[in-house]
Amino acid sequence: MRWAIVGSGWLWGLAALPQVTDAALSFGAFLLLVPSGLLIGFAWFLRTVWLVWPGRTREGVPDRCRPLLWLSVPVIGIGSLLLLTSTCGLAARVRLCETELQRHAEAARQNPDISFSSGRVGLFDVRYTSADDKQVKLYTTSAGFMDSAGIVYRPDGNPPEYCHQKQHLYGPWWWFREDF
Repeated sequence: MRWAIVGSGWLWGLAALPQVTDAALSFGAFLLLVPSGLLIGFAWFLRTVWLVWPGRTREGVPDRCRPLLWLSVPVIGIGSLLLLTSTCGLAARVRLCETELQRHAEAARQNPDISFSSGRVGLFDVRYTSADDKQVKLYTTSAGFMDSAGIVYRPDGNPPEYCHQKQHLYGPWWWFREDF
């Protein structure tokens, strides 16, 4: 039972990582990750209480190396929550594929009249790209029923225009969210 909880916790963390480091958590990922994460956390908590219950024999208690593996399950959950609530993971993801993103953004900026369809750009699944002479918006996720979020490339470093919410990531890159 212990290994099933640890294994499912690690698999959940691997599945959650691309979602929590995107511009926003999509509605489908929310419906999948939250209940499964709560279920794994609840199973972990019950098993932990069962292992340390007073008066219980200690034959099921893990040895020296296993407690770190056992404690990694809540660390994965808490780390995912921290990545979801900050833009640190998004900034790291942009940095990892900055060359591809910048090449795509410059091509869109040079030809703002051409519609760029969805596709894979670096580590992002870009759903739509809009550009003008000042900025390029790369829409990477739908954050709700009528919300969209993504990253903005502003070579001049100024804040993006026409965005309801925005936050500077680094250099020419910004996070944005639009409510329609």
